[in-house]
Amino acid sequence: TQGQGQEQELDTPSSIAALFTNDPKSGSLIPITHAHYNDDDGDHDDDDGDNPSPDFDDHIASLFSQTQMSLVIPVQTPISKQLVIRKLKMKMRQRPTVAEMCNRGLLFDHPNISPELTNRARVRRRQKAMLQIQTFLKRRLPMKELQKKHLLLVEEDFFIQKTHKRRLSTELNKKIEMRPSLHEIQQRGFALRDVTDTSVNANDHPHSKPKDNPNPNSNSNPNLNSNLNSNLNSNLNAKKQGSKSQDSWTVEELGREIRRLQQIIADTSTVKRFLENENSALRDSLRQTQMKKDNEYRQRMQRHSVAEENWMTEIAHEIDKTSHNKQIEEIQTKLTTLNHQLVDCLDWASKLTWPDHILHIFHTQ
Repeated sequence: TQGQGQEQELDTPSSIAALFTNDPKSGSLIPITHAHYNDDDGDHDDDDGDNPSPDFDDHIASLFSQTQMSLVIPVQTPISKQLVIRKLKMKMRQRPTVAEMCNRGLLFDHPNISPELTNRARVRRRQKAMLQIQTFLKRRLPMKELQKKHLLLVEEDFFIQKTHKRRLSTELNKKIEMRPSLHEIQQRGFALRDVTDTSVNANDHPHSKPKDNPNPNSNSNPNLNSNLNSNLNSNLNAKKQGSKSQDSWTVEELGREIRRLQQIIADTSTVKRFLENENSALRDSLRQTQMKKDNEYRQRMQRHSVAEENWMTEIAHEIDKTSHNKQIEEIQTKLTTLNHQLVDCLDWASKLTWPDHILHIFHTQ
């Protein structure tokens, strides 16, 4: 029963609260007149049965309120528009002005910029470009080795291939553009054959080549029409005598067909002459345009080479200047060190035992 009573006394809140009554500096117990605490049910009481002290109750209440405050979850209040505008205005006021940015060298495009900052930035960019070019030229292989390794093409082969491809492409484009349409051919008077015309049989088609004349389209022979007429007449007579089953042709139909063939031959000859003239004109224009393009390309390459040479000479001159300035600075530093060493030697020599006239000379030096 005594052990159970001690466990109950340790479990009570009064015994736990007694742990907070120690002095934090010395660790000794703080004297308390009387401590009493009732549980929620009111079953456990101290032996004396007196009322608890008000100081201890206030202490426990303060501890309980602190624990409650620590457990409270803060609720965020909604941010208003005016508060956001106020914060933005404060941040904008804290930003530096344009004059301050120009003085610090952070702005380079403002009209109030000083020329010293721009010159300084230009010099830095040139120095950086010079260093990059120096490293590139040191690491670069010569042109012959690059050509052996097939990293660079030979200039002649390269330009020949380019000019050949350019010429072919221009010729093809010009031919496609200058080709006349069907409507233009009809307007110029080149009549086309009507497919729906059934006045001629399929076996005796006007475009079929006769065996006696292997080149009917050529109009160079003046006796071509008479030969065609005689050949057609002989063929038609042979057909009439040999086979009576075939359809007989009248003189009017034959004359009309001959005239039609003559018109077709004349049209083809005119078309041929027109195409030959157009082809020659296209070739002349292509030759002229090719010559112009070649001249422009050569001039552009010459200008580019001249500009590169000037740029490289300027950079080489600046590199020489920088190297010369560095050598001058090194010589000046060496001279100053030698002067300091001479002064130290004279000082140490003056401290030694010398005759009076020699000491006077050291002091004057």
